[in-house]
Amino acid sequence: MIEKETKIIGISKSETIKRLGQIGAVERGTVKLRSLVFDTSESSLKKSGALLRLRTDGESTLLTLKLPNKEENEGLKILTEVETGIGDFNSMKKILMALGYGVVDEFFKIRTGFTVGQARVEIEEYLEKYSFIPPFIEIEGHSREEILNVAKMLGHSEDELKPWTLYDLIDYYRKGKA
Repeated sequence: MIEKETKIIGISKSETIKRLGQIGAVERGTVKLRSLVFDTSESSLKKSGALLRLRTDGESTLLTLKLPNKEENEGLKILTEVETGIGDFNSMKKILMALGYGVVDEFFKIRTGFTVGQARVEIEEYLEKYSFIPPFIEIEGHSREEILNVAKMLGHSEDELKPWTLYDLIDYYRKGKA
């Protein structure tokens, strides 16, 4: 599957939720997510632009491989994503480690999800070691036009779209540019 998404930073969570209600968004609920990022000791995944993540909300677990995509992004992060449900978080962690992958990062976040038409809107709030990152919006859709349309309905401009990863957010906020 090709994943197309963007981030919008510098938001007010309460104003965003209010605006989502005004445009008829359907709330999907709030979950706490735990994620482990895996790589080899040589950082071969990171060097190739790939990400291997194991994530759980305490009830369901997903293993996700994200691979770079050559498509033009223009404010979007576009990745090829392969994802599958896993029965047991800890067993999958042990399997990945036995295959030579190590945990290179662990993080927790609160995600409040909404649907606007076919697009998914998430308000993300990192916890613990990444709690210095303020809440932000992530919009995922089938096309750039769909994502931009949702951003505009939420009162944001095209210039605010960021094709950033978690690690781009960390760099941005650690440098004090907020």
